[in-house]
Amino acid sequence: MSQTGIYAIQNNLNGKAYVGSAVTFRKRWSLHRCALGRGSHHARPLQQAWDKYGAEAFSFIVLEEVADPASLTEREQVWIDKYRQGNRAYNMARVAGSRLGMKSSPETRAKIAAA
Repeated sequence: MSQTGIYAIQNNLNGKAYVGSAVTFRKRWSLHRCALGRGSHHARPLQQAWDKYGAEAFSFIVLEEVADPASLTEREQVWIDKYRQGNRAYNMARVAGSRLGMKSSPETRAKIAAA
């Protein structure tokens, strides 16, 4: 099995999911779980659902293995669009690999400005 591709963090209770891409699935899932456990995940709708339903309500699912990492963003967009069609996406950004459509907290904006 390839370690590179498109994944979903799926809510098993309502079918909604956060869609993302990873070069290494296991590492990416670990980073998501860490942020969600701290209550600091960048996708607020996912964080709110995680807090409401608990970790046991979610699964990490490989949606598609991708041989060429250069095509990850393109394939991720296809999957985000599929989930958005049914209003089942926790993703805040409408475009894969972009922050377009996301609203940053005042703390985040201050960190970006300071950098």
